Amino acid sequence: MNRHFSDYFAFVGASTTSCAQVALDRRQVTVKDVAASDTFDDGSRQVILQTGSRACHSVPLLRPNGTVIGTISSHHEQPLHDLAPPS
Repeated sequence: MNRHFSDYFAFVGASTTSCAQVALDRRQVTVKDVAASDTFDDGSRQVILQTGSRACHSVPLLRPNGTVIGTISSHHEQPLHDLAPPS
């Protein structure tokens, strides 16, 4: 990722990204195609696409009491079809 991406997403306050959706719902979110997803607003979508990311998978980091303390996201160069279960 680039500096513009990390600056833009340093703090996510609105629910217009996968990370914000994860924080609100306390569940993982997979965006199979960023370009076609309504998960992102136009500004967020453009920043993500400009970095070469076409899909993402975000997972919440939870305290034992269920409070979200952060998220981890993986970004992918191609749209995702399905994630494979762990083997």
